[in-house]
Amino acid sequence: MALVGALIGDRLHLVLKTSWREYLTLYLAIVARPGAAKTPSLGLAKWPLDALQKAAHERYGERMAEYQDELAAWKAGGRDRGEPEPVKPKLRHYYSTDLTVEALAGMLADNPGVAVIRDEISGWVAAMDQYKGGKGSDRQQYLSLWSAQTLK
Repeated sequence: MALVGALIGDRLHLVLKTSWREYLTLYLAIVARPGAAKTPSLGLAKWPLDALQKAAHERYGERMAEYQDELAAWKAGGRDRGEPEPVKPKLRHYYSTDLTVEALAGMLADNPGVAVIRDEISGWVAAMDQYKGGKGSDRQQYLSLWSAQTLK
């Protein structure tokens, strides 16, 4: 459910009242004893995202090659003729396994939704504020993201 919610992202939501919208933001954890096959189960659940991410990366590589050609042609004469500079393509992110809130904000700026997948929930919690000496606001930012608040 959480992975499907990440795919849908901010494209759909329920309007419960004029000023109340609910998005498909879910935080889920698999809780079971050691050896209960949590990691293999997570791998099976996320294989569609793996396939989508691989295809997106291949498309991105192709678009980057085209962009490099267009940029070289623009620098060779298009700039002098007043042509607009080619737009650099952006990679479509479907999920991330290790990121900062700032990196997540950048991904969400260009994508409708992104799943954050961590094999160990303790690793996700421990990574919060890691680059800010424990004095950041990652926990509060994740709570804001859950309620579909904008990160700035």
